[in-house]
Formats: sequence, structure tokens, C-alpha cells
Amino acid sequence: MAINNNNMVNGLIPKKNKGSLWLLIIFIIFSELMVYTWIRTESTQTLLRISAAEDRLLQKRSYYKTLLAEKEVLKSDARITRIAKNRLNLSTATMKQTIYFSGNEG
Repeated sequence: MAINNNNMVNGLIPKKNKGSLWLLIIFIIFSELMVYTWIRTESTQTLLRISAAEDRLLQKRSYYKTLLAEKEVLKSDARITRIAKNRLNLSTATMKQTIYFSGNEG
């Protein structure tokens, strides 16, 4: 039994298919590099979006705290009394201005 050496390279692959095998290997490596690049790009973009969202959340929390502080200032009793005296010309309650109703009349 004799092996025809004209069709075999190193005894495994025919000579005419060796070029297409290298092309296939190069294509697979190129495809892997493209997928790796796409994954790295997407992960970087995702990290940037997460960072931007965290910044917006921090700004909104700060703004919310500022609004709460302003709300407490606006509804303070001293401020309401000052507005009543200065802008509405109201006076503080005195004993002679207070009218008491008893439940026995009538």
C-alpha cells in the first residue's frame, strides 16, 4: 500500500486546501478581535452612562435637601408672624381681643 505524497502536505492536509485553512484561521481571529472590541466599547459606554446617572442622582438629592431646608424656613412660625405684622397689619392676640363662647348660652 503506497501513499500518494503529491496530494498530501505533512501527511495530513491536501496542498490545495492549506490556503483556505489559513484564511479560515485568520477570519476566526479577526472575528474574535472584532467581538472583543465591541464588548470593550459597550462596557465602557455602560460605565460612562452609570457614572452620569450617579452624578444626576447626587445633584437631585442635593436639590431635594435644599428644597426641604427652604420649606422649613417658609413655614416657620417667626416668618409667618413677621408677615402678618408687616404686610397684613395684623397685631398679636391680646386678652381683650379674644372672645370666649360658653356652651350654656342659648
